[in-house]
Amino acid sequence: MSEYGVCTKCGLTVFAIQEVCPSCGARTAPEPDSSMIEEWHEKREGVCCDCMAKGRVRRLVKAKGYNALTKIPEFRCLTCSEKKLAEIRARGVPV
Repeated sequence: MSEYGVCTKCGLTVFAIQEVCPSCGARTAPEPDSSMIEEWHEKREGVCCDCMAKGRVRRLVKAKGYNALTKIPEFRCLTCSEKKLAEIRARGVPV
């Protein structure tokens, strides 16, 4: 079991022993299994680090067996992002 929980109303992360959110007073729930979640960062306006296209860009930050939190952020357009995902999948990461 995780040591953290999440407020069902405002999304605040709380300690698992807290049954009520200190911010809004709503009930809390256990944090979801983090091994099943992908975390993405997305920008509405940015430049792709591969093809230099301007527009919406994104990066995969965390997934099961993958953690790019400590890496220098590399945002990619949708096309280049799919190519990078194929490379990550080829390494055996289930995304």
